[in-house]
Amino acid sequence: RIMVDEEGRIFGTCQNVLYILTAEGELEKTIKLGTSNMSNLFFLEEGRLFMSYSDRGERALAEINITEGKREDPIENLPYGCKEIWAGTNGKVLLDRNGKLWEYDLTTEELTELFAWSDVSINADGISGLKQTGGGEIIVLCTKHTEASLVPECEVVYLKKVDKAMVPIKEKITLATLYQSDGYLTEAVADFNKKSNRYRVEIKSYMDEGTKWSQSAYDDALNRFHAELVNGEAGDIINLKNMDWRNLAGKGALEELTPYMNNEGGMSKNDFLDSVVKAYEENGKCYTIPRAFSIE
Repeated sequence: RIMVDEEGRIFGTCQNVLYILTAEGELEKTIKLGTSNMSNLFFLEEGRLFMSYSDRGERALAEINITEGKREDPIENLPYGCKEIWAGTNGKVLLDRNGKLWEYDLTTEELTELFAWSDVSINADGISGLKQTGGGEIIVLCTKHTEASLVPECEVVYLKKVDKAMVPIKEKITLATLYQSDGYLTEAVADFNKKSNRYRVEIKSYMDEGTKWSQSAYDDALNRFHAELVNGEAGDIINLKNMDWRNLAGKGALEELTPYMNNEGGMSKNDFLDSVVKAYEENGKCYTIPRAFSIE
């Protein structure tokens, strides 16, 4: 990570050391960060320097005391489940957690939801950088890996608040899933929403990924899904990953897909390996197709 402060000084990291150079490029100071797992480095108001890093699988945030040349203790009570942290405005930081962007006040510990990444057709797993301007606009650098090239595709997304009346109204399609943190799922939804002028897919997740996983939480999420499925409230499309889809199909909860595959302009069974499709049939009917498979 390399950045420049208002005085023109250059800040760069290598392994677990922060190097501070003058505007002329001369080494001014080195500070040991105490970890090589740093993922982001940013300034808040009044020149306060912060670093986010991975600590035992969780995202942590700590201030770097430039004057004394040391890293301070991690910020306490940081919300659980943060994937990344960026600079906000007015002493606040922005958090990527649970498929959404949040604003967190370091002083009052107030947490405010801004929006879901799916609302702005962004795949959270492809975010490489984020910057909030003084006017509140948010600039996001997104990358996307494709099978056709080893070099990722990059795009810059500029987000700003607009009058709700200016947003085109689209027909909503609800996609139910136990977990939202599935890169292939969120990327597919983001791509579809960008291209469709008529429909908009919204992801409905039953697991609260902002809290620590437990068997009871998983069972509760599954029970909530089953209850809403019975009441017709679960959604229009279901991501069957981590679900007993054969049981659901046997109870008549799933639509048979073959008629949709035979429609002109759609996909066909011939697009897939016949043996894989047959392995996922139930009583000769196709209810789901795996995204991928492996052979040992």
